[in-house]
Amino acid sequence: SQYCRHATLCWVRSRTNWHGLSVSICHDELVIPESAARLRLPQVVAHRGASSLYPEHTLAAYRAAIAQGADALECDVRLTVEGELVCLHDRTLRRTGLSDGLVSTSTLAELEQIDFGAWKPQEGVSWSRDEVGVLTMRRLLETAADAGVKLAIETKHPTRYGEKVEQSLVKL
Repeated sequence: SQYCRHATLCWVRSRTNWHGLSVSICHDELVIPESAARLRLPQVVAHRGASSLYPEHTLAAYRAAIAQGADALECDVRLTVEGELVCLHDRTLRRTGLSDGLVSTSTLAELEQIDFGAWKPQEGVSWSRDEVGVLTMRRLLETAADAGVKLAIETKHPTRYGEKVEQSLVKL
């Protein structure tokens, strides 16, 4: 009707396709389909943390997302040369680390020397190394567990380590 607005609330992936879950606002009232209510939707999933305001995949971004009420946190994981899982999207360090090299050929100690917040400066804001240093998957798991939020973990491929990324994640 002329008083109804429709919006796709989220996308859900099945084995073969993506499906939009739609809601309607009719006469200023939110109408959520029964299927969404059963799934306890909508849920807010913070993609790479509160990445619009904070440097992505940093403790600062994930803590902000939790403080803003996110139901879940999304992260990407990669393996370092010694097999440590770290939360980084890109295979190179160029964009978020302003550095040369690959995550997969770097040690955790080398990654700990990089300021992953420098690429996204904010006027009048300075972050501690703990807030914008490389974030290990173990630390993010602890942070999420302490806050009682869920995690959506994406393993990045292709990678020189093949299925070791998933195996390391399961062991963790």
